[in-house]
Amino acid sequence: MALLDIHCKKCGSDFQMDIGDKTVEEVRASLEKQDDFYHCNAGHHMEYGSPLYYWVLGEVHEGSAPTEDEWKKLATERYGHLISNDELRERFEVIGFGFGACKAKVKATGEETFLDYTHSPKGERYYYGYE
Repeated sequence: MALLDIHCKKCGSDFQMDIGDKTVEEVRASLEKQDDFYHCNAGHHMEYGSPLYYWVLGEVHEGSAPTEDEWKKLATERYGHLISNDELRERFEVIGFGFGACKAKVKATGEETFLDYTHSPKGERYYYGYE
């Protein structure tokens, strides 16, 4: 298993992609075929076209993506309290979304807030930015 370092030229984010047993050339060929809407893993911007217009593929390292539990521990250390979709519905009145970020009103206080988001390895969306 291998992790590929990636740098996004547009947003400046650095992240890693679990590429399994593929080579960088196989990953590049796969990404070149993507010519539709895509979402930058780290910067949350959305673009038309191949991620290769924005991403610089870097070094390969031994390893694999974190498990769901490992990811959640790291994300909590980085972002603070993570808010699941269920908790979002329980604690907030959603006003709207913009590029995935959420404008919401805290049900208990009426305070308006913005929540950013991230995805777990399994694709679950978690919001953060409100304690």
